[in-house]
Amino acid sequence: RKYVFRICFTDTFQGEALADFAFNEKNINVIATIYDGRDDYSIRLSEIFRDQMKLNGGKVFEILYAGERSIPTIVDRIKELYQLEGIFLSTQGRVGAEIINALRKKEGDDPIFDRVIIGGDGLDELLNYYKDLIESKK
Repeated sequence: RKYVFRICFTDTFQGEALADFAFNEKNINVIATIYDGRDDYSIRLSEIFRDQMKLNGGKVFEILYAGERSIPTIVDRIKELYQLEGIFLSTQGRVGAEIINALRKKEGDDPIFDRVIIGGDGLDELLNYYKDLIESKK
């Protein structure tokens, strides 16, 4: 190919739009952002989302993902924040899949976290990690 064009949203547009969606459409007033401290995209998107949520009047708790070993700490923190109405996952696909998997695990009869989880375009590859699960349920 002689030319290739790619059109994607800026982190600023995406972060603000997702915060507005969470607040205005999903009626989320209290949310946690989970971000990967080793990933500039994740950090920046999380900051933009946080700032817009606060501007909208929401309350934001920030939780750091610092590698696979930090997932139990993230799960424990989410359990402590019982008032959460949602989670903004500001990560890439593999990391997002690991976190979602941990949060959706059953604890008794219910998943650890059963409310809304939203995320940015870094999660676009998320389905690749759940492909086998999706196809097995058809």
